[in-house]
This record gives sequence, structure tokens and C-alpha cells, in this order.
Amino acid sequence: MTENLHKYARVNNWGALESIDTNQAFIDELVRNFDEFLRDLEDHLSEEERFTPGLLEEGKFTLQEHDQIVQQIIRDQGLGGNALSLPLMLYAMHSWAGVEDLDKYMMPNIPGPIKYLNKNSWFPKWRVCILENYDAVKSNNKEKVVLQYNTGCCGGCCNCCVLL
Repeated sequence: MTENLHKYARVNNWGALESIDTNQAFIDELVRNFDEFLRDLEDHLSEEERFTPGLLEEGKFTLQEHDQIVQQIIRDQGLGGNALSLPLMLYAMHSWAGVEDLDKYMMPNIPGPIKYLNKNSWFPKWRVCILENYDAVKSNNKEKVVLQYNTGCCGGCCNCCVLL
């Protein structure tokens, strides 16, 4: 999983491509890496869903303690880590948990500023640069690939746009 996470970090930078036609080998590698990463992520999430509830019960963790751990993980990732991983995690969780469970169990644990950045910057960039480009390349529709994506600045002076 860790090796594929590093590969995913490369996939997350479609802006490194200068031309979709002259970098076919690189694009093929990105697609392969992303396919592997998605399989690993699904396995990882499935494993977490099988084992985590039992471990929490055995350790006598309360839901509040679990939520505090989730919040600490989000803080420890920092802005860069959240910009890279949060859109993907929420997308994956949405696909197997649905909007209602995601809104009920996950979203309350995400600090407001991180939610704001994800909604207004990180997820839109991820949707275009990862999902839409991935679909375009997989369907051999190269003219739809976006090589440059400007998220702009939210004006909040937190310099988060530097991370994007």
C-alpha cells in the first residue's frame, strides 16, 4: 500500500505532463499505478471495516475516543497530506458507505477549515486532474485530458494555494 501511495503521489501531478502524445509511456505507467492503488485502497478499506469495529470493542474505545483519533490523524497529515489524501479517501468512502453514512460518521470529524479547502479547492482539482483525466486516458479520449488546472486562490491568506 505504501509503495502504491508513492505512485499515487506521482499520478496526482498530471501537470508534469507537457504533452499527452509525447508521454504515452509515462501515461500508461500512471494508469497502471492508479489501477494498482485503487485495488490496494479497496482492500485496505475492506480490511479496516472488518477489523476496526472489533478492535474498538476489545479495547473498550468509545465513539468519542475513535473520533478524537480520526481528528488527530487529520491534524498530523497537515495541509499537504490532506490535500493529497482527503479527496481520495472521501471519494472511496462515498463509493462504499454512501452519502448519508459519510455525512453522519466522517464529515463531523473533519475540522471546518479542512472541509472548506477540500470542498473549494482540493476536491475540484482532484476530480479534474485525477478522475476526469483517468477516465479520458482509459477511454482513449486524449483531447479531454487537462494538462494544467488552476485552482486559483481562495483569498484566505493561508498560502494553501502554494500546496496545490
